[in-house]
Amino acid sequence: MILRGKLRALLNTCQTLMNEKKFDDALSFYRRINSIFNNLKINDQEEFIDEVDSFNYDIMLYYKIKEAIVLFENQDDLEIIKNRLNMIEGRIEDIKNKYIHSYVRENFDRLTSAYSALKHKDIFARRLLEIYFFLDTGLVDTAIDKYYELVPVYNSLARFANFNQRTDMYKLLKDAYTAIQNRLNKEKRHDISNKVEVKTENLDRFKPKKVKKTKTLRLEVKKKMLNFTQNPLTNAKLHIKQGNIEEAERLLSKL
Repeated sequence: MILRGKLRALLNTCQTLMNEKKFDDALSFYRRINSIFNNLKINDQEEFIDEVDSFNYDIMLYYKIKEAIVLFENQDDLEIIKNRLNMIEGRIEDIKNKYIHSYVRENFDRLTSAYSALKHKDIFARRLLEIYFFLDTGLVDTAIDKYYELVPVYNSLARFANFNQRTDMYKLLKDAYTAIQNRLNKEKRHDISNKVEVKTENLDRFKPKKVKKTKTLRLEVKKKMLNFTQNPLTNAKLHIKQGNIEEAERLLSKL
């Protein structure tokens, strides 16, 4: 009789606590409730079995979602977090207490979204590598496209990352943006330089032409003193006239 009275009081207390959203306080009575219930006579247990089972079910799902939250905040292995979520999925709708149901559902959805984002965080690193690769290979437009793909990935990850992680990712994002801007500025200067060069010099006329080498010509090269100047273009022409094509190409390649 005494045990039955204690159990009734505890169940009523826990129901009140859950309705007031004091879930941790209700959880603290879990072991005591089950200890008293297990010490009741079989006939007495039948009176409480539905209430005890309902309390156990609700409060343990609360405990599991709370555990998943802590694991996530501690940045533990994502697969462990996923395992906890799998244990909860499909069981939420059977929660009887509406306040616990709301709490578990809200946090389950939030953690599921966070898991999905962090599971694909390698996309962020991959996009960064692609940006620098395309910049190095001169494909600036493609690098810009990858940057625009990187921004929404950053926004998604930033929602669930801690302050230090957000700071690090933002710095990487900013560095990528700066690298693109620097490359665009460099190409702009390069384009201007090219336009001036094309207007003032026709590089085609400096293209060496093949000269048929003869024994007599080679003898003339050895005997004739070349009047070299400080102008590599002039010197290249002299080498071409003498049939020294390789030396002319070497000078022209330095221009």
